[in-house]
Amino acid sequence: MSTTIKAWDLIMVPTTRIPMQGSNTRITAFENARFAESDDPNPFFLNVLACDAVNLLIPEDQCIKMLRVSRTVRKAIPNQFVHAKAKAKCSATTQAVMQGLGTLIPRVQLTGLDFSAICIGPVGAAMLAPLLERCPLVSMDLSWNKIEHGGLQSLAASLGKCPTLVELNLYDNEIRDEGAKQLGAIIGRCTSLQDLDVSYNQVRDEGMCTLITGLSECKSLTQLDVRGNEIKYASIEALKAVVGELTALRALGLNNTEITDHGVEELGTVLKCCKALTYLGLTHNDIGPVGAKTLAAVLGHCPSLVRLNLCQNWIQHEGARSLVQIVGQRTSVFELNIRNVGMSTREKKNVIELGRSHRNYILNV
Repeated sequence: MSTTIKAWDLIMVPTTRIPMQGSNTRITAFENARFAESDDPNPFFLNVLACDAVNLLIPEDQCIKMLRVSRTVRKAIPNQFVHAKAKAKCSATTQAVMQGLGTLIPRVQLTGLDFSAICIGPVGAAMLAPLLERCPLVSMDLSWNKIEHGGLQSLAASLGKCPTLVELNLYDNEIRDEGAKQLGAIIGRCTSLQDLDVSYNQVRDEGMCTLITGLSECKSLTQLDVRGNEIKYASIEALKAVVGELTALRALGLNNTEITDHGVEELGTVLKCCKALTYLGLTHNDIGPVGAKTLAAVLGHCPSLVRLNLCQNWIQHEGARSLVQIVGQRTSVFELNIRNVGMSTREKKNVIELGRSHRNYILNV
């Protein structure tokens, strides 16, 4: 009976027993040593079992010889997509990771790269940059790497040469305004981009404005996450200018971006133009009852929106009732999150009772 293999783990540790998901195949430390001693004139490094995704895991404390897989296994399972995932914390290991990646690239079509939380830093980003131009990348995750604006400057030119890139995750890299501006200058060349996460990068309004402006050519963009940065007048004006081009945008994350009641009023124009938007995140902002009423009025112009998250604001009982009443008039199912918004227990019960009078409701209070 044939087995469909969804994802595998390749681990470059000769002391680790490696389970292959979806298969009875297991490669032991003994077999790995045998592969390493092989006289094969064309050895395979960091390869190539598989699949929809191959995870290449490098331990934190060492980077030993790359695991080689027998030709028999490789031929049995055609390689369609390779996804490398590395784990390292010291500069020496990071250098070894990049050298290994350079060895891998000529042998496989590397379309997915997951370097999340390995702290490659600006130096590692500079080493990675020239390698990207040799990969038909579709997905890249560089979250939690502290690449800073210097590392992003090194990556920027190479990212501009990745027209096949669909997903880019730069979560928590301390790129600040300088990095956001560099990214904004080249992001329009990634014309296939669908998912961009630049959240928690300490970017202020000016930098976000430049980045958002650069997205005008990314007409396939479906998800934009800018949480934990600053969204004020300049950024919202930039959104107004480009949102008409982003007709596929379905999810917008604006959590913890210092948006106030006045910002919500300006944001209303943006929301009315987002005809495909299904999710809006506004948690941990400075939105009060006035802003909640403004959102309630805007919801009537956003028929596609089915999820709104407003938890950790200060909309209070007055704002919560306004939202529940207007959402209750919609014909489609709507999920509203209004936890921790400054209501007493009695007021919460009142809002819950109001929500129960409508069928198409998922209410989190």
